[in-house]
Amino acid sequence: MRNFFNPFSGIIETRNTPHARTLRTSLKTKFSDAFYAFHGTLNNVGKPNHVGLFDYATLFIPTAAFLLLQWCLNNKEYNRIAWLLFIPSAAINIPIYGARLAFSALATLISAPVTLAVQGIVHLFNRDVREKALTIQLTTPLGYPRTLREFLKQKALDLESLEAKIESVDAERTQLHIVFAKKTEDKKTHRITYWPIEGYGIKSEPHQKKAVAAFFKLNIGRIETRLEAAKAKINKPEDADQIYSIFTAP
Repeated sequence: MRNFFNPFSGIIETRNTPHARTLRTSLKTKFSDAFYAFHGTLNNVGKPNHVGLFDYATLFIPTAAFLLLQWCLNNKEYNRIAWLLFIPSAAINIPIYGARLAFSALATLISAPVTLAVQGIVHLFNRDVREKALTIQLTTPLGYPRTLREFLKQKALDLESLEAKIESVDAERTQLHIVFAKKTEDKKTHRITYWPIEGYGIKSEPHQKKAVAAFFKLNIGRIETRLEAAKAKINKPEDADQIYSIFTAP
């Protein structure tokens, strides 16, 4: 619920890598993130739900109207009050949503110089970290190494459609094995599906230390997001912090 009221929760991905998305993503994605910071994502399956700056500017009246419509949609089949309120609620929400779209588009356009400046600064000062992450060596089904850059090109993927998960960490936490999946999103429903990419992975080795550190720092494939979520489920968030620290330490 705390993240629901944070318009920037879609940009701040994890506790350990709060700036990873800014450092990793393309200019197009940054404009999309700026739009959703203003617009919010109240019913988007593919993104974490949160209000936008538009909701703060309008004292959350549109938020309440949308949540009422959502309640009516979910309950109109068996709740008479929801059935009666559905049409009035929908009629109220149509112009409100139009205003939300117009406000968000205009605000994104006005803030474009800031977005462009951020991308320029990232490209100037953080390019080496991204390049280092792309040189990480992957294991392949045929046994010969391939860099992450070559892998993405071969599979016609970009960093934002890649999912990575730590499959195993040794007892001493000096070695880990990372596996991959491809993320696809239905454009109509925004539902996300993950397709395992068999035979490819990353095994941490001493000569890959800097590349593995860059991989974690940029939260590529949402690897740190998944790690923190998995440890939070078993009430051991400190484990995620320790693993992150070990594999990103100089």
